[in-house]
Amino acid sequence: MKNYILTEEQLTRVLTEERLIKKGVAIKFSPGKGEEPVYQSNVLEFKDEQEWQDYKKSLSEKKEIIGVIDIKESISEKKNPVISESEIKRFDAGKKLLLKHIKDEYPFVIDVDINSIKKYGTFGYVNFKFNLNKFYDFYNVTPPKDYKKFDFLLPNLEAEGLYLFRYVDEEHRDKFGTEFNRKLEEHMNDFYTRLPEYMRYSKFEDFSDEDFKNDENATRDLDFYKKWQNEKEPVELKTDNFIPVVDLTKIKF
Repeated sequence: MKNYILTEEQLTRVLTEERLIKKGVAIKFSPGKGEEPVYQSNVLEFKDEQEWQDYKKSLSEKKEIIGVIDIKESISEKKNPVISESEIKRFDAGKKLLLKHIKDEYPFVIDVDINSIKKYGTFGYVNFKFNLNKFYDFYNVTPPKDYKKFDFLLPNLEAEGLYLFRYVDEEHRDKFGTEFNRKLEEHMNDFYTRLPEYMRYSKFEDFSDEDFKNDENATRDLDFYKKWQNEKEPVELKTDNFIPVVDLTKIKF
């Protein structure tokens, strides 16, 4: 084991240096009725926990904290307190805002998960965890009627699926197929494109030069694709899987 010697000055600086609390804070500002909300994000420093609590209490009623991330740093990093844009944008603020927007129209949705699969470049695939019992009540529909007669089929309602029509009776299937998913995607994307850049995934954002070389389409016009990447256009959200949460004892036909 190596031995290191600290001078008295260095030791004093390490022991007495003030350690600030640093947080990435996302705020939603609601100007007034009929006006679009404004979203802001800042990296803020507080001398202690009490100052952070005082800051939260000082916000006006029009300002709502929608996401917080604690920023940790080593002593060596303290002189350069920069947090990357990608780190800030991955925190929960964008996802929470999107979920809230979805729940306004689809209140049975419990949670969402955006999977920005690198190899697709331009799409983000969204999984939806949803309350199936609440879904039935909201749309006034029922499970397939055969499930009442053959109750051993009921566990099928716990399986995830690409479309919601798998959970409803035949007479309602047309309402919950491709067109339903298309409207849901439209509802999501209309909102997602208006989020600040750091709260969303952008097209080709994680692609390196090597990734572009391995993409047959990109190699044909590399400059075009790299320009597309630099413009930070948001990925287009697509529905992926619907993941039901259901109480089978409360199923009604």
